[in-house]
Amino acid sequence: MKTLFLLFLFCHVSSPVKHSLKFLLTVSSGVQNLPEFVMSVVVNDVQAVHCDSNKTIELHQDVSKKLFTDNPQLMELLTGQCFMILPRYFKSILDTIMQRFSHRGGVHIVEFVAGIQSDEQTGDTVFAQCVAEDVFKLWGELLVENRSPLSVPPPDVSVLSSQLPRYRFLP
Repeated sequence: MKTLFLLFLFCHVSSPVKHSLKFLLTVSSGVQNLPEFVMSVVVNDVQAVHCDSNKTIELHQDVSKKLFTDNPQLMELLTGQCFMILPRYFKSILDTIMQRFSHRGGVHIVEFVAGIQSDEQTGDTVFAQCVAEDVFKLWGELLVENRSPLSVPPPDVSVLSSQLPRYRFLP
């Protein structure tokens, strides 16, 4: 995550005033012709990195290609996260959601979006994250600077989020 934030800071297409970094993750079950896990990293509305459970990693910007070429240990970290750790973690979240809401079989898609936006002129930093299952929004928070929640998830979702596995993305 720290590495991708560095990518965010050094991105050559960034504007001088506002910067954004978004992580888009999708986990699915029962969908043919779609990988079970897909992750995209978007810097200032331009895709920088894409990986999926089909063992595919794509680096879309020159700066991300240079960053991972010059630092093979970062590519090794990204490979481990994309192919082993994150798919297992988010699959366990999908399994927890399906169990909690008594879903069996069929097609299920869970989307996770997390991002940060920084405004250099005002100094404001906004962090947002959201989880949605089958296009039904389950949980979302909007956090500003001191990370105090501006909205509270519904009670059912609070119970669900306490059942989700805990995970640190970087050592």
